[in-house]
Amino acid sequence: MFRERFNEGKYKMTAKQFYEQIGQEYMEIYERMTGSEALIRRFLKQFCEDGTFSALEKAVEEGDIKQIFLEAHTLKGLSANLGLKPLSEKTGVLVELTRNNDREENILSQDYTRAEEKCAENSAGMNSEDYEKITGAFAEIRDAYQKIVKLIGEVHETDHTDTMLQ
Repeated sequence: MFRERFNEGKYKMTAKQFYEQIGQEYMEIYERMTGSEALIRRFLKQFCEDGTFSALEKAVEEGDIKQIFLEAHTLKGLSANLGLKPLSEKTGVLVELTRNNDREENILSQDYTRAEEKCAENSAGMNSEDYEKITGAFAEIRDAYQKIVKLIGEVHETDHTDTMLQ
């Protein structure tokens, strides 16, 4: 039954094929998800519904470095945990840009109050060169994100190992 539906074009790819498309080792993700393709599909679907990318996009539009850092860091973690390496690597660039804001001192010090003050200073004082670097990094993230979300949409919703038996 699965093969018939797959051949008819109702299912475009398996989760394994999805990971192969993005250059990631499927078995690594499969083992991380306790050997459950259903769990992989569930988390991929949740990833597409998550609002982190939209929040990052808004923060970039507003030039809010503190929020850009927080949203980029969250997106980097989400994508890394799901094995979405192309996205996590590109997001890591933005995390590092906003973590330091190209200045000597890291904005995330042990002293949380000082870190908040530093973030406020950086947000208010972002120059056009910083903004260009941030928007350039974000453009690469957006492209990777859109490609991944499109591919996730092509992953079938049933466990092919179960349906092949029918």
